[in-house]
Amino acid sequence: MFRVDSGKPAAIDKTIVFTGFMGAGKTTLGREVAHRLGRTFVDVDEKIVQDFGMSIPDIFKTHGEPAFRARERELVFRHCEASRSVLSLGGGAFLQEDIRAACLRHCIVVYLDIDWHYWVNERYHLVVDSRPLLQQLDLEEIHQLFQRRRAVYQAYHTCLKLDYSTADRAVDLLLELICEQMLTRAS
Repeated sequence: MFRVDSGKPAAIDKTIVFTGFMGAGKTTLGREVAHRLGRTFVDVDEKIVQDFGMSIPDIFKTHGEPAFRARERELVFRHCEASRSVLSLGGGAFLQEDIRAACLRHCIVVYLDIDWHYWVNERYHLVVDSRPLLQQLDLEEIHQLFQRRRAVYQAYHTCLKLDYSTADRAVDLLLELICEQMLTRAS
């Protein structure tokens, strides 16, 4: 494993963090990127569900959002400083300033930018039942949320604009962007 003099992971070893709106493909694409790079994959939301032994809506109902966010923060911080991982953040994790700062400082942050119309037509029906926040909002309010979050997601190292491409094509593009970022940050 390559290391810089400080003992911190070199750019090639840094954890790769996927951010983006709910249903953008962070888990699907992150898992495949990890597989192709031979890295460990961690979906923060899936890990929290495992830890609590219940769904995210049930965690929110039973323990409250603060308990969920505390566990999320703990997991993200632990994995940010690890090397050679791929981390998929829940849609709201990157909104927390300390999580965003840690990811930007220690990792390579990849923003999956998804078009609103594509999200509504292709992804909304796939995610609405498992996202407590979406269940409380009408489509116009979700659009406002989408726009607010999109502004925060603009803090990244590299970005892929998602469209109707296949997942394989998206992963190929992501690997090119990530390798370019590793080379850029190594020099």
